[in-house]
Amino acid sequence: MNERQQPSVRRDCAYEYIDVRGWLSLLSWIFVFLILLSGAIREPAFAAETAPPAPPPATGQPPVSLEAVPGEEVPAEEPTAPPSPAPVSPGLPPSPQAQTLTPVPEQFEWIQRDIRPDPILQPLLTLREGLTTLREGPPVLFMTLFVSEEYDDNTFDDEENTEDDFITRIGIGTVFRLQKRRSFISLSNNISGEISARFSEQNEVGFANLALTAGHQAPRWSLALSESFVRDNDSVQATDSGRRTGRSNFLRNRVSPQFQYNFTPRTSANLGYTNTIVRDDDPEGEDSTTHAVNTGFQHRFTRRLNGNINYTFQTSSEERGNDSRSHRASGGLGYALGPLTSLSLDGFGTIFDEDGGENANSYGATLGINRRLTQILSLVVAVGANVFDPEAGGLRVFPTWQLGLSGNIPITRRTTLNLSSQQIIEDTSGDIDDIGIVNRISVQAVLNHLFTRRLSASLFARYNRDEDLISGGTGDDERGEIDNFWRAGFNASYALSQIFTLSLGYEYRKRESNEREDFSGNRVTATLSAGFSLF
Repeated sequence: MNERQQPSVRRDCAYEYIDVRGWLSLLSWIFVFLILLSGAIREPAFAAETAPPAPPPATGQPPVSLEAVPGEEVPAEEPTAPPSPAPVSPGLPPSPQAQTLTPVPEQFEWIQRDIRPDPILQPLLTLREGLTTLREGPPVLFMTLFVSEEYDDNTFDDEENTEDDFITRIGIGTVFRLQKRRSFISLSNNISGEISARFSEQNEVGFANLALTAGHQAPRWSLALSESFVRDNDSVQATDSGRRTGRSNFLRNRVSPQFQYNFTPRTSANLGYTNTIVRDDDPEGEDSTTHAVNTGFQHRFTRRLNGNINYTFQTSSEERGNDSRSHRASGGLGYALGPLTSLSLDGFGTIFDEDGGENANSYGATLGINRRLTQILSLVVAVGANVFDPEAGGLRVFPTWQLGLSGNIPITRRTTLNLSSQQIIEDTSGDIDDIGIVNRISVQAVLNHLFTRRLSASLFARYNRDEDLISGGTGDDERGEIDNFWRAGFNASYALSQIFTLSLGYEYRKRESNEREDFSGNRVTATLSAGFSLF
């Protein structure tokens, strides 16, 4: 064990508990949960003669429906978009980059999206509000040509032998938006190449970052497609864990067709498939192919009470590592306290199975609350416990929580805040860094301010903590390894004219690990872009 390692657990017979810090964090989220619940108790009751408006959906789940059940007054004509059951497991809303790069209509908030950040297009889109939302009407195609200059004082994330470098990146970006009645397409993409001032072997073309979400809705069924394709050499683009270092090229493509069918206004089912391909030039990396099939069934018992069950099967094959499989089942109930607030109780269990490796079981439960703050903004908070039981013994109990917003909180007319946090046990199969099964804590906050119509800025802070519970396919991770990774900085964009935009960004990153070398680095980026709408 590295001398810097600090024991974070204590043993008691056959059980192992995390240190008190995790439980103190859980208590803080319980406090937030109780505050929201106290507000829900004071809400007005449902009107007896009519059904109240539905609370907004927790993103990634079907929207809440509080319409009358059979036996009560209902419209004689079937609605164009049949209501869907309430969300049972709150789940975190989509990430800020997913909300910016691939916005979706409200009726498609159930689509699962895994979108990586785009440091080129995201600052540019903050000054073009029409591209961060979807509106009914003709298609919109926006093109941009850009050149960026980056200075990094620790290019290869090596604390002992730091190497600084100037990197020039030139490319073209595309943003396409279309919403027509029951269909939509939301696409953001950039293609680029880079030139290194000091390391010619790092010169490369064919980098790309594509984010696509599309959907179509019929009276009884909905069909959707989500895809995220990234080819790059930036370790921050690869993963949020901070485990990866250096500037080796990698590729990851994740595509997910999804289907939802409404049997009746009270009952629906969903089916989805996700294929993930990873190709990594890093000698310590791992090429892999992952398949996942998920299905779910939702039913609305009464105006207030809903339920669902879900099942996911995932299999992952690696070039040098062991093949693995997992089975995850969950179920729960949702209860509407009023027109603005709903509660959920969710139970789940997962079986992890690896050829020639260690197997494990995980199970737990969460209690969640979904509170509508405005017409377009909702808050999700869930707290609970997660038990991890590896085959080798040493059962552990972790607190688990989720906190997320479906959009930005308006602090003032020009200032907004986006906040999310969670602690979960996660299988990293299909990630660029497949480090196995981890206990993951993540916190993210983004503060945005619009100074003028031409000038916008944002401050961001991100924290990620991974503890290896079972080693994964990359081969260089150890069970019990704990990595803490911080990122913080700012982005500012100024519209020089209707065509030209200048963006400036700074980022500080730092990793602390009990098994690997610690490192820190600073990065400054300036980008000049020329953007124009073709139609």
